[in-house]
Amino acid sequence: MTTPGLTDLLASLPEFRDRLDSIVTETRAFDVFRRIADTYAPTLTVSRTRAPVLKRILDEAMREGLYADEIDFTPSCQGTGVAVARLGSASRSPVWSVAHLDNISFLTGPGRKGVYPLTPFCQSRLTPGERPGVALDLTDPDQPARIVASGHIATAERSPGSLEPEHRFVTDHADLPLATRVCFASMAEWDRTTGMVYGCIDNAACASAQLLAALVVRPYWPNVNILWTDEEEGVVDMGPPTFARAASRLVLRTPLDRMPELVFVSDIQDLDFAADVDVDDPACFGRGTAMEAFTSRTRGTATPPLLLGAMRTLFAEMETIGVRVLEQGRYLNRNDDVAMTLATPNIVHLCCPGAFTHFQGRPRVHVADIVHTAKALACLWMVTQSDDWRANSI
Repeated sequence: MTTPGLTDLLASLPEFRDRLDSIVTETRAFDVFRRIADTYAPTLTVSRTRAPVLKRILDEAMREGLYADEIDFTPSCQGTGVAVARLGSASRSPVWSVAHLDNISFLTGPGRKGVYPLTPFCQSRLTPGERPGVALDLTDPDQPARIVASGHIATAERSPGSLEPEHRFVTDHADLPLATRVCFASMAEWDRTTGMVYGCIDNAACASAQLLAALVVRPYWPNVNILWTDEEEGVVDMGPPTFARAASRLVLRTPLDRMPELVFVSDIQDLDFAADVDVDDPACFGRGTAMEAFTSRTRGTATPPLLLGAMRTLFAEMETIGVRVLEQGRYLNRNDDVAMTLATPNIVHLCCPGAFTHFQGRPRVHVADIVHTAKALACLWMVTQSDDWRANSI
């Protein structure tokens, strides 16, 4: 049996390629990224910080005429903290696409003279130095996040016998409550000369790509669920249960007859881990989205061989319409895949190349790579929702 692919899709929907190119532009990609990235969303706040931003963008697109019917969107599906957009009308969606929406943060300890020890709610990768930071009040239901103090996050050398360096928030505010959330201060910027985009990229870049892809495919009502998760960030030293918790809750609360057969997981691939990449050279970016066959040296998940071969076939087809997916054997952190493997072994990683996700340096991605990621997801969702394709590919 011949497995239906992208060529068949384009033949049956000749307008799809024009729609892909007209909607997923660099200008729209940066605008969506900026609105998400500039909204502080420390872990455990996504449903009332960034999720409403997604809903506003979706509603604006409908009013703009990009699609006719409102998307079924919930900011916290089943109380899990996972924002979900259901694109199809069927009760079961065999294909899920996942990108986390929370950003890294710290919690304050007892302060003295405006200096507060910090406990990371993330995998801290900071080198010694000072970086701008803000303290947030997230206790007012009418204001998702209010900056109550500005200052800097100071990281010291690791003490002998310590597992990680010490972090402190230094500010003029002398009375922050215990466990106040502190985030790195940043604003999205786009260097139109180089194409580089700066700001809180992790994981606003892939979250933006998912939303852009949704704008493209919505008129076709594909049976795909898009998930933007909370609680992906967390301390990983104690093992996978300490992070990707919102995604785990959603899987545990999903009936067996509504579990996915295939999941796409999208996060940033940190090129600063690659010895052969100069992350200060914009030419190292903008080449396409990234696909790797496994995460965290298989401490995460690995794509099954049959599915991996089917993906490579689709990537070759996408190349013919200018959508590039690169497979280079580079390191990729585990992410929400550790939760999705509880639902299905059929997991594909489609990631946006970037650098300094946890603010070791100035976080960066290339606007073209957000575009490639969005277009690749749109193509993949349309093809893989086919029962015939999945029957022959997973």
